[in-house]
Amino acid sequence: MADRIPPAEIVHSIHGRTRLRIASRAGENSYFAAIADGLAALDGVHSVRTRPLIGTVLLTHDGSFAPLAIRAEAADLFVIEERGQLATAAPTSTAALPAAGALAMAALGVFQLFQERLLPPALTLFWYAHWLAREAQAADRDDAGGDAE
Repeated sequence: MADRIPPAEIVHSIHGRTRLRIASRAGENSYFAAIADGLAALDGVHSVRTRPLIGTVLLTHDGSFAPLAIRAEAADLFVIEERGQLATAAPTSTAALPAAGALAMAALGVFQLFQERLLPPALTLFWYAHWLAREAQAADRDDAGGDAE
């Protein structure tokens, strides 16, 4: 039975959103209608959009894609052949994103200061840098608290 389950490739995945390509079934409208129904029935799936002509599936879902991929394989919908793709399907922590944004905003604020544009560009950028830094700290605390439980 496993040989009938089509292989899927993760084209792109971020936390809560994944695009798959099932090239072996491209053009099969009935398959993509069935896979849309099967995926929509799985817990944690919010929406499914298929493009049968090019063989892609766009999912919005809870959290990382890896647990959903396991449930989809158990339901005989598709199999992710390259298991390494599941490890990189979504970052486990998004705390680095606000921190990087804070650093970028602060650097732009310093640039504006050297351009003698204190009001409003530099102050606005520093405000966003401060806000993003607080978001990064909150995300770090959430990650640390989640590991302790």
